[in-house]
Amino acid sequence: MMIDFENANQKNLIPEFFSYLEKRGFLCYPRKLITSKITSLENTNKLIKENNLELIVSNRPLVKNHNRNNADFRMYIETLDCLYNSNVDAFCIVSSDDDFLELVLKLKRAGKYLIGIGALNTSSDYQKHFDEFLFIEDFDKMIQERKKALEEMKRKEEQLKQQEKLRQQQEKNEEKKLKLEMQKKKKEDAKRKLQSEQKLYQQKIKVAIDTAIKSHHDGWYPLTSIIKDIKENDPSLKKKRIPLKIFDELGYDYKIEEGNSENKYIEIKKEVLS
Repeated sequence: MMIDFENANQKNLIPEFFSYLEKRGFLCYPRKLITSKITSLENTNKLIKENNLELIVSNRPLVKNHNRNNADFRMYIETLDCLYNSNVDAFCIVSSDDDFLELVLKLKRAGKYLIGIGALNTSSDYQKHFDEFLFIEDFDKMIQERKKALEEMKRKEEQLKQQEKLRQQQEKNEEKKLKLEMQKKKKEDAKRKLQSEQKLYQQKIKVAIDTAIKSHHDGWYPLTSIIKDIKENDPSLKKKRIPLKIFDELGYDYKIEEGNSENKYIEIKKEVLS
């Protein structure tokens, strides 16, 4: 492959040329990058190294307004040297310059397969002498389409990431909601259980109170005495604390002795038992 770098200096496309030809089954060696001005190769070291390019710089002195064909002369020399001294089957000329027509005809007469790479505006008379002619614009379009496809793929990946993030967040929210519902249900169950236990306890207390005071007449009795009777009648209540409000809830009145808050009295009425 001979690259006229002054005519076709699309640095980003050169790797695409090699990639395309290698996919076609061509082994592109030697691969020469030809120029007359070393200054035109600024920042191309990476391109040269990564693509195993051989840099060819014209030795002809640069004279203002008279160096137009320096690289062209060197292109002729390098191509003919390759033709006569290398065992190659095909040549790829990267240039839109139809000044290379004579060189192309020489290679054609030598029976070589010719591939041209140039711009769309390359002379049709020049193009027709190649076995195939590829357009730089098509390579550029291919890069843009690949770039667009890559961006689209990244966009879709980002979209999928966002969707997955949203799904995970929704899953967390559902788990949190379920956990809160379970906690609420657990509290409600515990509340119902406590209420049921309290109800059973009150019923048990009532039965114990009824049993304890059957022999009592109407009147006021010390709370401690009543509680003692209750616990003696029901041993399961011995270690239980019997709050004063239980007597309120069961309809018994109580009073506290003036001057001594420790002494409390319960009023027994037979109608309460009924």
